[in-house]
Amino acid sequence: MRIKNNIEVAIIIILVTTLAACSSSRLSTQEKALIKQQQAQYVVNSITESRFVIQVDRVTPRRGMSHALSYGYSLVVKGDTIISHLPYFGQAYSLPFNGGVGLNFEAKIDDMRAVRNNKKLLNRIEIATHNNEDTYLYIVEVFDNGKAHIEVRSRRRETITFSGYLDMPLELL
Repeated sequence: MRIKNNIEVAIIIILVTTLAACSSSRLSTQEKALIKQQQAQYVVNSITESRFVIQVDRVTPRRGMSHALSYGYSLVVKGDTIISHLPYFGQAYSLPFNGGVGLNFEAKIDDMRAVRNNKKLLNRIEIATHNNEDTYLYIVEVFDNGKAHIEVRSRRRETITFSGYLDMPLELL
């Protein structure tokens, strides 16, 4: 009987400890609202300063299925420079003999416009750029929570879209 009571006490202690740990890790409604507000402010500041990195985890060609991507694909904007490290799947209308660089290049930004949509809680950025192969229009939508959608239009390739997220400091995640 004594062993049975000790087991019951141990189980109760484990349950109480587990519940206490779970309840202390939950955020209050006010804390969640504050984090959402800080995330939104970080997104707006990053776009206003023209300094942001979008990590891409999914690609959707114009024709075909959506594909998950491994780590390492990104779109970086640093002031007046864009660094595109994105894969391309789709039809190309005319390319250099070796296939060209695709969407893997660094170039100066020709034109950049950002618009805030408060109803949808997103920021839309249009970035026009070119390299020696093609001209591009990157249409980037970044929601206040950091989720991002990128559409790439070019003269010599079909439109392609990507989804991912804006890099944020860990304390905002």
